[in-house]
Amino acid sequence: MNIRLLILVFMFSFGKLFSEDSVIVCIDDSIHNFYLNGSFGSNYNWEIESSSNIASLISGNGTDEIIVKFNSIGFFKLIVDEIDINGCSGSDSIIIDVRENPFVTISSNSYEICEGDSLKITLDSMFSEVLWSTGSMEESIYATIEGDYYAQVTDKFGCRSNSNTIFIKDYENPVADFTYYGNCINNPTIFQNNSSSTDSTQSIEWIVQSNTFYGQSFEYIFESSQQFDVKLLITTNKGCTDSLVKFINIDLNPIAEYSFYTSNSIDYDSIVFFTNLSENIISYKWSFGDSSFSNLENPVHIYQKSGVFNVQLTVSDSNLCIDSVIEQIAIKLNFNFYIPNSFTPNGNLVNDSFGPVGDIFRNCRRYKFSVYNRWGERIFYSNNIAKKWEGENAQAGLYLWSLEIEDSVGEIIKRNGEVNLYR
Repeated sequence: MNIRLLILVFMFSFGKLFSEDSVIVCIDDSIHNFYLNGSFGSNYNWEIESSSNIASLISGNGTDEIIVKFNSIGFFKLIVDEIDINGCSGSDSIIIDVRENPFVTISSNSYEICEGDSLKITLDSMFSEVLWSTGSMEESIYATIEGDYYAQVTDKFGCRSNSNTIFIKDYENPVADFTYYGNCINNPTIFQNNSSSTDSTQSIEWIVQSNTFYGQSFEYIFESSQQFDVKLLITTNKGCTDSLVKFINIDLNPIAEYSFYTSNSIDYDSIVFFTNLSENIISYKWSFGDSSFSNLENPVHIYQKSGVFNVQLTVSDSNLCIDSVIEQIAIKLNFNFYIPNSFTPNGNLVNDSFGPVGDIFRNCRRYKFSVYNRWGERIFYSNNIAKKWEGENAQAGLYLWSLEIEDSVGEIIKRNGEVNLYR
């Protein structure tokens, strides 16, 4: 009697019914159930015919269902003999082809991504079916978030395998930001990086008017009044980037201008009145040339000495743009000095020397002081204001003196007089 095998092969939780002369199974399904539609009361004897120990019977011999364990890949024949209740016999067989499960590896060019980027993950071979951990069934996927990625593949024989698992790390992007100070033509504009990042910064790149700068800050001088775009590009050590473009309006500088006058309509004196003529100004800084300063718009200044002074006005407008102007002012104070008409060089340290005294001498360019006797002979001369005549070897009597100075504004002043020397 011929018996036709109807074999059910279990793969995981699924079963397949076979009635062919051969069947392909996968090695990872190491335990399989084979059965046939037997007859009541029949006895079945199962055996494996193989040149090597490819498979072995586990249990069920004598029944119409047998459990077989696969030990290695290859071919073997599963044979069953039946003896029914009438003593009639028959046999049948099936060829089992045990195949290796597919081997699959997934990979990517990198295992780190930046926020908003993606990485392509690919298989190392082609397979009949692919099911990624993301649910995709494509040949490759793109990772966009941090996590584990793997794939389950099925070959043309229906054998399945899981790939290796790779972990993709997601890094936050930096946040580019910067500030700037000064937006005035022909004056430095200072740019300062204020970006933030969870990773250390590898590169800080600035681009302005096709010029590239690097670093936390830099200065740039714009030579025209218009709008300019300034770009900041931040790159972290992980290669994550962010950029920011700001549009900057460069403004014209104000024009510093002033006038001045004194209360004396004929000549200058020590009191000078300054009037600001600059427009649209919010701050003023005056330097009067004598180490005195003012922040008033229209200051009044008193000079304590004669001379030519460089008076500078520096102004700033609402855009913090600045300009300055320097004018020269000549101050001519009255020639006020004191010289006694007598002195007593007797060594008592009181009125022991003779010479002119006055603040005007402190700033004079040239000084000449001479003393003459009654015959017109010069008996004393000094070009140093600190050196006085002490009456050396002079008798008591009347003497003549002459004074010549060049003051701080270059004017030559001459004076002369008489002095009595008492012993």
